[in-house]
Amino acid sequence: MTDHLPPPISSNTPAPKKATNCWVAGCGGCLGLLALLILTGMIIGRLVMVDPFKPVELSATEIQASKLKIEALEMNTQSDVPKSGLRLQSDGIRFTEQEVNYWISQSSDEMAGMLRIDFEPGEIIAQLRAGEGPGKRINLMGRVSVAKAGEQFDIRLLEVKLGKFPFPASAISKFKDKNLIEEIFRDPEERKLFEESIESIEILKDQILIIPKQP
Repeated sequence: MTDHLPPPISSNTPAPKKATNCWVAGCGGCLGLLALLILTGMIIGRLVMVDPFKPVELSATEIQASKLKIEALEMNTQSDVPKSGLRLQSDGIRFTEQEVNYWISQSSDEMAGMLRIDFEPGEIIAQLRAGEGPGKRINLMGRVSVAKAGEQFDIRLLEVKLGKFPFPASAISKFKDKNLIEEIFRDPEERKLFEESIESIEILKDQILIIPKQP
């Protein structure tokens, strides 16, 4: 008698596959992600990291004219000097962006490559390239408004950017709610003298107009 053996039982469960590393089997996707991250970093770097500012230059005639305007302004804002330096200049004293940035750059080698001022109607825009040496620096921008309420000047922070990326409003809220003239004039007596000497400050396109109080 022949024994009938049951047919072999087949299993539908596939054999477990050996785990493969992303960099071996799926390297296309991983390398693509890596390339995307590198490209993103390069783009952000170009938006945020910039060269220092180049020196600002004026002609000898422009420097002399600017010095005379500064001396006249100083005469009007010093308590121990008769306030007659600006008596004949009822239309005020105008400083151009170029003049302001020249004197900023002359203040120190560090400031020469770090800070530039732009004037737009009602606003001052400060470009700051933070860092040292000739290499790339972090690009920051601050925008403030300038106004006068009664006898007091009011300077308010409007915006801060890192490269082309605005700082969140929550990060600068405590500064936006503060009159920055308190930071400019830490001495209350100096601030009082300034406000008593200057009738108004008007921020125009590419220039600033300072109008003194007339005696």
